[in-house]
Amino acid sequence: MYSLLRKTLTLTAISVASLEFASAQVNFASEKDLANNSVSGVSSMAAGDLNGNGRGDVVVIEGGRFASGRKTFAWFASPASIQGNWTRHEFGNDNQLRGFLGAAQVADMDNDGDLDLIVSSDNHSGSSVQADIYVYENPGAGAVTSSWPFHRVTPSTLALHHINDMEISDLDVDGRMDIIVRSLETADSRENQIHIFFQNAGSTYTQKSIDTNISQSEGLAVGLIDGDNKPDITFTGHWLKSPNNPRTQNYTRLNIDSNYKNINQNTKEAIGDIDGDGFNDVIIAPAETFRGGGNTHLAWYKNPGNTSSANWQRNVLLPLTNNTHTIKLGDLDNDGDLDVITGIPWDNEVSDISVNAHYNNGNGVFSTPQVIESGKGLYSGLVFDIDNDGDLDIVGQNTFARSSKPYIYENLLPRSTPPIPPRSRTDGDVIIAPMTLLLEDE
Repeated sequence: MYSLLRKTLTLTAISVASLEFASAQVNFASEKDLANNSVSGVSSMAAGDLNGNGRGDVVVIEGGRFASGRKTFAWFASPASIQGNWTRHEFGNDNQLRGFLGAAQVADMDNDGDLDLIVSSDNHSGSSVQADIYVYENPGAGAVTSSWPFHRVTPSTLALHHINDMEISDLDVDGRMDIIVRSLETADSRENQIHIFFQNAGSTYTQKSIDTNISQSEGLAVGLIDGDNKPDITFTGHWLKSPNNPRTQNYTRLNIDSNYKNINQNTKEAIGDIDGDGFNDVIIAPAETFRGGGNTHLAWYKNPGNTSSANWQRNVLLPLTNNTHTIKLGDLDNDGDLDVITGIPWDNEVSDISVNAHYNNGNGVFSTPQVIESGKGLYSGLVFDIDNDGDLDIVGQNTFARSSKPYIYENLLPRSTPPIPPRSRTDGDVIIAPMTLLLEDE
């Protein structure tokens, strides 16, 4: 019996959008350590087709500070079968990287048709408050297994701690991808901030920092919330409405659930059209028990319809949980709607270490969660069609750094349609499976 549910039987006084219908569950293969026990202490991961062969490769980064001094800065090329042998390749050029590599993404930053690596580098905590962000440029299919050249995003080192959230999106809709991160605190005022790095021509960036007015918290998502075709930003129960000119004008802070931060100020979030009404909704999970991280609900919030003042209706999947450090939206069962994938890397009295799937009936009503894996969680998990067979697989390290390993859970749905080579990985936090439209493109 799923013990998390056993621990949370009181479902009163809140809207519960789970346990209301029976749904066929997807079979997943047992977890596979794609590094074959050669890596331990993973701090961040990403996935995408790096070598252009139509299959998803996996970036595995091992930060030294919480991995007994070990550092891995590599990518693993996927074999024809997920269960085969993965080939390790080094990015190289890593001497300048610090001990905490807390966030990484892949995206085509230079518009040359291949995926580049974006990675943060800082000291996590302590007296030395330093942070940088780098872009490692994919040298192209013919040289992809050699060292990758890089350039700085931050022209000089920033006085920031603990960059643990990163999204890539074209915020100003100028055809160049921008970088959005959230740092835990700054050196001087201990402010918690969201930082936007708008990409200029010539691999330079313009920085814009936004105070969250929440102390030492984390979690953000990027996606279209209103109808202006400019991506917006969500964080800890609020959203930042994009202005006409995101570079020069202020974002407007609006509420989704203004009380969430008073219970748990550490969140993980995702944006997507959960109920199929054409408007992107927001799902929020309590990520950690640290820094005022109380037990609270895993819930999705219904977009009231491109308005700035209407209330967001809360729909609770689990009424009391915590340590949900991965929350993703994706169509796991290929029925055309967004399912919810969660990963819990640590347990407490209301949550068990696990990887879980909540299946959507198409209207935002979710099934009893399926436990895909018990005893292993997801710290920075993701979903991606790794083997290009038309369904979404699950990838992520089982816990934070230290002894964590890079695992993959293969989706065993039978192939139903000819696959399309996966070139880019996300629209916000929503993963688009080949041949399946999940939400409007930006």
